[in-house]
Amino acid sequence: PMPSRFVLIGKTKESWLKSGMAEYVSRIKRYTRFEVLELNPPKLSAKAPESEWKKREFQLLQEQTKGHRVLLDVSGRQLDSPAFAQYLEQTELSGQGHIDFIVGGPYGFDQAMYDLVPAKHRLSLSAMTYSHQIVRLVFLEQLYRAYTIRRGEPYHHA
Repeated sequence: PMPSRFVLIGKTKESWLKSGMAEYVSRIKRYTRFEVLELNPPKLSAKAPESEWKKREFQLLQEQTKGHRVLLDVSGRQLDSPAFAQYLEQTELSGQGHIDFIVGGPYGFDQAMYDLVPAKHRLSLSAMTYSHQIVRLVFLEQLYRAYTIRRGEPYHHA
């Protein structure tokens, strides 16, 4: 499998999330080279407009991500777990070095990021809205599940 990274704006705050994330990261590493990259958010005034936050986060993400970009975004396509496993396999076969799964900051992504990443590589984990902290654990569990599905392992029983 192609190496991948989980690229996040801001640190994971809650210890229970860090613990759960560490568990799934260790499981994912059984299947592929994988790392979590937590980027420091831009240094802006808390009163800065949402558009300025998104613009600065875009610049940061553009600098730090060079592989195949996949946006985790509320407006993206929803896939069930087997379809996500298939998407992952197809994306790896495209041979673009590595995959960067990206979660933006609390305001989401700047339009420039949407212009950069084709719609077919924007994924939503649910029609529900998750905090940008919780989505970290939810995504890691789904990524682990995708690898077990691809290997025919019993973790996924749906």
